[in-house]
Amino acid sequence: MKCIAKAVFSTRYGKFTAFYSDVGLCKLILPSTIKESEFSDVPYVSYLNEVTLDRDSIESCIKLTNEVLNNYFSKKPSTNLPPLDLSSGTDFQKKVWSALLNIPFGKTKTYSEISELIGCYNGARAVGSACGANPIPIIIPCHRVIAKNGKLGGFSAGLKWKILLLDIES
Repeated sequence: MKCIAKAVFSTRYGKFTAFYSDVGLCKLILPSTIKESEFSDVPYVSYLNEVTLDRDSIESCIKLTNEVLNNYFSKKPSTNLPPLDLSSGTDFQKKVWSALLNIPFGKTKTYSEISELIGCYNGARAVGSACGANPIPIIIPCHRVIAKNGKLGGFSAGLKWKILLLDIES
């Protein structure tokens, strides 16, 4: 997967940085979770020979990402998501991430429920690891997965973000 475009979205919660491949959105970085300078060599839009999306498709994907984030923070779940590039994940991670997309806004599931849903019984810890590797948090709602005992578990951007996201949805 090669990043061909980068977009920064300003929200009341800070600046979100999104990266796009020729397939679609491939990474979303929440504010304060990574130094912007680490990606300074990625231009806003850079077309490569292998790119199959045209400029309009990239701009449409960027617009959809912005709409999804704005709707999310306005407590309006989006059903129209940008194309997602999950090629960075293993087959197992992709199964987990796909299952997470089916958790409704404002609802939670446990790691073990997701494990059973994808046919990996007793795989709650593996589901937790897949959630932690989720490249597109919020849009792939790994924050909606909690421990069986009701505790929050972890979150790649930190527990403060998980608490905030769950509060937005409550």
